[in-house]
Amino acid sequence: MVRILSILMAGAALAGAANGSDEWQNATLEGGITMDVPAAVHRYRTDDEHVKKGQFAFFSVQIQDFDDLTCTLGRNAYSASFTREMTAAALADKGSREALCSGLDGWSNVQIGESDTRSVSGYAAGHCASAYTVANDKMAGHVTSVLGIAAPDGFYQFSCTLDSPDQAEATAHWTAIWSPDVKHMEDSIRLGK
Repeated sequence: MVRILSILMAGAALAGAANGSDEWQNATLEGGITMDVPAAVHRYRTDDEHVKKGQFAFFSVQIQDFDDLTCTLGRNAYSASFTREMTAAALADKGSREALCSGLDGWSNVQIGESDTRSVSGYAAGHCASAYTVANDKMAGHVTSVLGIAAPDGFYQFSCTLDSPDQAEATAHWTAIWSPDVKHMEDSIRLGK
């Protein structure tokens, strides 16, 4: 169930309300990519400049008095040192796949909570989620979920990050509120062929 009481979009506050039922809209993005996004989200496409850089969708939703969930969908080009075959193999390997969720500089107390392989539009994919803390951050607790897809035209990455005051609260809210909605979005992604 999408539980949206208020919505934040690219920094702009909008008003919305959930009616207690599942509310989704099927979004068509650049290149024929489709996915479900919460129905209350009115702007999820990025501008032309971001599309040129491989970012296709960005939106943020907030449950009033709780926390924010920000999601992005983008694509990175392959190269001689970052081939599709290497990417597919990395997504199939638990340790390599979990590196997507293991942290950046400033992350601490990283705990991997989910990790699995999948297929998206017939392409090799892998998913992981982790909880972590970022010191000196106003919203210090986070959960990040990343779905990586080794498609022929590039490496797609759909990521959602939950921000809460502390790591325990972020993990609790992820489990109780956000995880089913993020999974719904991940499962709905279809890449244009």
